[in-house]
Amino acid sequence: MKKTAIVFFLAIPLLLLAMILCSPDRALSEAENRPLRTKADIRWNVMDGGFQDWLEDYLSDQFPFRDALKRAEVRCAIAAGKRDIGGAYIGEGMRLFQKITPADVNQASCLRYARRIRRLASETGLPTVMIYVPSAGVALREELPKGAPMYDYDALWDSLRQELTADGFPGITLIDIRKRMAANADHYYQSDHHWTASGTETVYQAWCQTHEWQPRDIEWVSASDTFHGTLYSKVPDSRVPYDTIRLPVLDPAPQVVADGQDIPFYDLAALTVKDQYNVFQGGNHGITVITNPALPEQDGLTLLMLKDSFANSLVPLLVPHYRQIVLLDERYAFVDAAQIAQTYHADEIAVVREIISTP
Repeated sequence: MKKTAIVFFLAIPLLLLAMILCSPDRALSEAENRPLRTKADIRWNVMDGGFQDWLEDYLSDQFPFRDALKRAEVRCAIAAGKRDIGGAYIGEGMRLFQKITPADVNQASCLRYARRIRRLASETGLPTVMIYVPSAGVALREELPKGAPMYDYDALWDSLRQELTADGFPGITLIDIRKRMAANADHYYQSDHHWTASGTETVYQAWCQTHEWQPRDIEWVSASDTFHGTLYSKVPDSRVPYDTIRLPVLDPAPQVVADGQDIPFYDLAALTVKDQYNVFQGGNHGITVITNPALPEQDGLTLLMLKDSFANSLVPLLVPHYRQIVLLDERYAFVDAAQIAQTYHADEIAVVREIISTP
């Protein structure tokens, strides 16, 4: 019996190791929405711990049945009453929220970015619109697990507003959308941190009200009803509801150049993979130039938008109002926004990003 036990306990890890080493490496985990360690990433330096770190990550990432074991682990945690898993809160009806505590918010960085935007508005002399997007856990706080900590959006918004409008600076218009977003839970996806078609339409109406425009009637088409977003990657439980991605119909289709390459305005191929939100302009790029062929060049306005991924699904609603929209994602393009505004002869600047997000 002792010999059998010894053989058994030696055979299992050896068998697992053989399965890991002999099986083809997976370079990407769609379930976790991240790249995995592969043999190509190996670091041979033992003295600085590089090899040991690589081996630990590699064995973990390439472990057999990893995704199934992860789902089983999450199931057990939920059954035990846990509602905070992998940086996501599990709310009512298995709705998922990104966990953002006060310690996760770098207020100093947010204030520095606000000062940058104020300088940009002052240097260019262009009217500038700011939309600070509240996180779903802030807007729908009543749906969070009881006692779940979340950052104070209102206090941060007030601090940023004071920074942007200090000394009566008139160049920036802030659009406060918190109450609008809190009015309907359907404004946010249930498995992703972004806003839905309903949420973007609500923000579009606020945009038109600020600009004194008549909102256009929007024709929507359902692109996918099997969307599981980034938060589902943290809590891969089959009980998390699917979300629906809807797209506004644009005819004629806008022309799009992203980082010098022609791309489709809607990347329908993204609907066949895990990260379906990339259907909007194929995801994030450094500089994206969107041209509306329905407006004559001499009559249309040009908008420069400094953005994060929240803006991707809002842009389709703004396209009919502008001849050209230039999207600048400062996480991917290290350029001078004032120079971009001058290059493309911008008539207006907008900043659309989650309030805690800075480049």
